[in-house]
Amino acid sequence: MFKLFFFTLFIFFAFQTFSQLSLIDEYWQLSAQGKHAEAEKQLLKLEKKGLQNFNEKEKVVFYVTLGKVKVERKKFLEALTCLLKAKKLNISNSIESDKFCNTGFYGLFNGIGYNSKAIEYMKLNYAQKSDPLSKFFEASNIGSLFYELNEIDSTLNYFTFQQSICDVPGFEIYCASSKNNIGLAHLKLKNYNTALSFFKEAHDFTSVKETNSEFNFSVKENIGRCYFDLKKYTSAISYLIDVNAYNFKTKSFLKNAVYQNMLVSCLIKLNKIKEAKEIENSLLGYFSLMNTSSKYYFLCIQNEIATVEGNSKKSILLFDKIKIILTQKEKEKKDELNNSNKLIATYLISEANTKIEYEKKQKQNSQKALELNRKESNLILVTFISIFIILV
Repeated sequence: MFKLFFFTLFIFFAFQTFSQLSLIDEYWQLSAQGKHAEAEKQLLKLEKKGLQNFNEKEKVVFYVTLGKVKVERKKFLEALTCLLKAKKLNISNSIESDKFCNTGFYGLFNGIGYNSKAIEYMKLNYAQKSDPLSKFFEASNIGSLFYELNEIDSTLNYFTFQQSICDVPGFEIYCASSKNNIGLAHLKLKNYNTALSFFKEAHDFTSVKETNSEFNFSVKENIGRCYFDLKKYTSAISYLIDVNAYNFKTKSFLKNAVYQNMLVSCLIKLNKIKEAKEIENSLLGYFSLMNTSSKYYFLCIQNEIATVEGNSKKSILLFDKIKIILTQKEKEKKDELNNSNKLIATYLISEANTKIEYEKKQKQNSQKALELNRKESNLILVTFISIFIILV
């Protein structure tokens, strides 16, 4: 429901020779701009031409990148196939390639909500980082995953560590990001005043340096929510009005209309029904374009206004629509869970096969070692007997 804002560092290997990596990076940038379908199309075209000229590391980067793009397109099983292929291609067990594969698996498991497994992969990379900036990004990712798991003590542990790294000149934007994240952790604990203090510290920076950025409005969302929970509706409105304007500019309310719902609730609490209805009317024409979640929040807005106006007939009708939407949301959740379970099963089978293959090789190596030891023992014995005979 609430946005953990952190800056993701997507690192391609620093292979400075002109190679296939520059082309792969070019297609990844398409995905980074939100053009996921085009990025996938270009990468598949490249694969169709053949990867004969790719070295081992380039092939690993290619399939991890393709996997990450497929995650963005919610093609999770296809993404898993790509990532398993990348892992298998890392024949030399390169640490760099291994770390890159870990970022891919992290993104996949985070995408399907299997956050405990995503944390395992992120921690592998975190342990190998030494420079402060890299550790900052990894701590942000891990802290965010613990947040989703509602393990707030661990969340605060990583976000506070983030804060200690970036609280130096030149790192202000990262510092603001970590303060915002710490605020969200305290909000979840219902430590509203502490949360508000961190959000406002983050806002002090964004209101000057990042005025029109998504991050700035993310911080405003959080401040507005905090005031809403504190029942300070006038203060909440002063932030949520800006958020609403930005949401209309970016059309982000089509995917998440929770803050429009919150703004209307604040207006109704202050008996500003006319302003509340203006928000309702501004959203009405977009209803067919909204996802299930936003449709739910919009119907809640209509229902709240109908209730306060005493229109019980309309309220009952809207309540029935809300029930239908909730049933639809539940079905979508079950479908997502089934798809996630299929993916996890495929992954576990692959891991089991890898383990079996490893144990087979270990056994073969062990048998070879025993045979070699036996031959060496026999040779020593024969040598000893020969020397003994000669001496006698």
